[in-house]
Amino acid sequence: MDRKRVSGTLGLLGESEVMDELRNTIRQVADSPYPVLVTGESGSGKELVARAVHQLSRRSGRSFGTVNCAALTEDLVEAELFGHTRGAFTGAVAARTGLFEAFHEGMLFLDEIGELSPRAQAKLLRVLQDGEIRRVGEQVARHIDVRVVAATNRPLEQEVAQGRFRDDLFYRLDVVRLQVPPCVSGKRMSCCSQTIFGAKRSCKLRVVRLWDERPAWRWPTITGRAMCANSRTSLRGLRSAAPGGGRLVRTHCPQAL
Repeated sequence: MDRKRVSGTLGLLGESEVMDELRNTIRQVADSPYPVLVTGESGSGKELVARAVHQLSRRSGRSFGTVNCAALTEDLVEAELFGHTRGAFTGAVAARTGLFEAFHEGMLFLDEIGELSPRAQAKLLRVLQDGEIRRVGEQVARHIDVRVVAATNRPLEQEVAQGRFRDDLFYRLDVVRLQVPPCVSGKRMSCCSQTIFGAKRSCKLRVVRLWDERPAWRWPTITGRAMCANSRTSLRGLRSAAPGGGRLVRTHCPQAL
């Protein structure tokens, strides 16, 4: 497969209406400054979607970082994301920069966002609201400019309803949503997996399988909620992401609106 074809598919292979809509939506939202929430089953390619958003954004020349929130213990997640001062806790023999500072002016992909502890959720909310972080053990606020792309395989609406995920954080993240089709197998799939090979060497670069099992299934590609303090910002984000020259239709909005 030639590189022009790979570029046209954004590295997301698959021939179906759902995949075409996903790729088109990525192109439309990539250059907006708003957070993105990527949903889909485990292994469906959510990180590839996040990387495609980064590659098409104005931050493409900056760093792209990834962190699996599920792999971080509750004791270490804050230090990993926000950094810490020397002596902030046992074993902190030196100050350390967190991921948000390390990827300043870049993009940070937070995988399995639903696994964050309530305390970490509160600190992440502050980042999205004010663009500030505080290192563990430090009272000084530090300004950062990082675009957040979060991903989950959980139904966060249910997590919010059951009190396991902050509703204000959910609505901050859910300004633009990209839903990845399920990765399944069977005879009724509308596309098949493909392997990308380099132009000069038979070096396998990436394999991603994304199928649409239900071509007629209508899913909202972009969602958002008008938040109390930032309703105009949220709606501007939706308009910039909406297909059809910024025209909003009902399917772009969450059921709660």
